[in-house]
Amino acid sequence: MKSCSLPLLALLTCTALASCSPGVETPSPSPYPPSTVEVATGTVTGKVVLQGHLTYDGITVTIGELPPVTTRSDGTFAVQGVSQGQHAIKVEKAGYLSAEGQLTLSSKGETKTLASVTLLAGDLNGDGAIDLFDLVVISTVLGAQETESLSADLNRDGAVNVFDLVLVGNNFDQSGPIVFGSP
Repeated sequence: MKSCSLPLLALLTCTALASCSPGVETPSPSPYPPSTVEVATGTVTGKVVLQGHLTYDGITVTIGELPPVTTRSDGTFAVQGVSQGQHAIKVEKAGYLSAEGQLTLSSKGETKTLASVTLLAGDLNGDGAIDLFDLVVISTVLGAQETESLSADLNRDGAVNVFDLVLVGNNFDQSGPIVFGSP
């Protein structure tokens, strides 16, 4: 009987050592069933206006960690797939003060429409304030009509002119972000 138990003991020892060896994975069944939880999502809609413009396309809207969307020519946007809960929202366009806020979706399939927001023109250097530095930027390209200088063409009339200068001057000493949120 001793001769039979020795090989059996050796076999058990080898099996135990192999399963405890580093780098050797032993699959084990999960004690939990696979997750089939569906995340409840909704849609957020709104409108963003650019001061001094007649069209409002190309404004970037970001909600939480979702990919950003851009506004249509009428300034409207829709972000789908927003999960329930509280989220940060940010709206940006070069040359304008940004807008930020918080929103909450409370039920599955909810469509939340945010209040309209107007972005103020004149933050030409992108520092979040309309100040002397922005006046310097616009004064150096005043009268320009070439494409490189047209980032200062705040009203998109094809030239950096007195109308753009007036937009910067009227918003002088304003800073962002503008508060954006629910109606």
